[in-house]
Amino acid sequence: MLGIGHPVTLVWNNGNGVIFNRTFDVDHDYLFTITDKVENRTQRPITLYAYGEILRSRPPATSRSYLLYEGPMGVLGKQGLQDTPYKEIDKKKLIKFSETDAWLGFTDKYWASALLPDTDAHLEASFSAHSTESPETYQVTYLLDPRTIPLTARVSPMLGYSPAPRSFPLSTTTMKISTSTTLIC
Repeated sequence: MLGIGHPVTLVWNNGNGVIFNRTFDVDHDYLFTITDKVENRTQRPITLYAYGEILRSRPPATSRSYLLYEGPMGVLGKQGLQDTPYKEIDKKKLIKFSETDAWLGFTDKYWASALLPDTDAHLEASFSAHSTESPETYQVTYLLDPRTIPLTARVSPMLGYSPAPRSFPLSTTTMKISTSTTLIC
């Protein structure tokens, strides 16, 4: 069971020689760290894209305070702080960013959730609105550059030897949650 000092790892085998491991860890401050690793047991390299997203359904009526911001936000590299009100996202539907050293998430009056990918990683990020759905849904998303996972199980025709597969880290995302919320990562 997930708890402080007790991470949980979920494993999925796609049936084609690729095994995905996702480890969830939480600390005393409700900081969740999610680490993805991939084992490539195929006979060829594979290319994967790591991503993260937070969905927000039915945003509350925002307070009209100059001291408090509620909505999608992030610090996106050289562009700095980006806090885009729900109304602006409703109009534009999609706002894109291409940056390094970035984080993004949502904040409301009493809570915040954020995705904190590796600060050295280049990412394509976006704020988006899906108001044709019921209920109204907002999303912050990032997509990292592709990562090629090399062969990890090789068969030598001369020796008939197959070294043990190795795991390659695909991505680590840290999420700060100050109260409970639904996250899809």
